[in-house]
Amino acid sequence: MSKQIIFDYEGNTYTLEYTRKSVKRMESRGFVFSEIETKPVTRMPELFAGAFLAHHSGIKQEIIDKIYNGFDEKEDLIGALIEMYADTIGTLMENPEKNGISWVKSW
Repeated sequence: MSKQIIFDYEGNTYTLEYTRKSVKRMESRGFVFSEIETKPVTRMPELFAGAFLAHHSGIKQEIIDKIYNGFDEKEDLIGALIEMYADTIGTLMENPEKNGISWVKSW
């Protein structure tokens, strides 16, 4: 099971999570993970907003912004989101089914 952040806001429970599909949507919208440090004002809120795509894709950006601005300890929040995102990227190298397909270098 992937990592999640669960919280309540104005009577609604939200689950933040990244999946391969949601990360792909983020990237297609221009999100570049390596720019977190060089463009934090842009990329950190995008990282936060992207975590809504897996379970709350219909939520308005205005609400996401209000939620983000209301969070305490944003540094810890962003750290947790970075870890969750990296874990999702790491799943690209996993092969839980072990299909038996192997390969050999030919050079």
